[in-house]
Amino acid sequence: LAVMHYKQIPFGCGIWPSFWAMNSDRVWPGGGELDIMEFASYSPNKVTFHISGACELDTEKVSQCAPMGQAAESSTDCETNYFINKLGCMP
Repeated sequence: LAVMHYKQIPFGCGIWPSFWAMNSDRVWPGGGELDIMEFASYSPNKVTFHISGACELDTEKVSQCAPMGQAAESSTDCETNYFINKLGCMP
């Protein structure tokens, strides 16, 4: 359990405040990475998951988690390989 309370988080062009967890037993992204809080420049918070190998999110469940009145903007392919533009999944 992690509880985070921030009065202010830095933002702006080139700023990338984040809080993430990863497995220490395997080289990244083999053990996976969970980005719990990630603000890139002026983008809103994103929760993402990265892993090496095939892993897909259930699109029906992802759409159920979208805020009311908003379409789910997500990537369901969690495989991460920046060399071939696979950036992980984002519910």
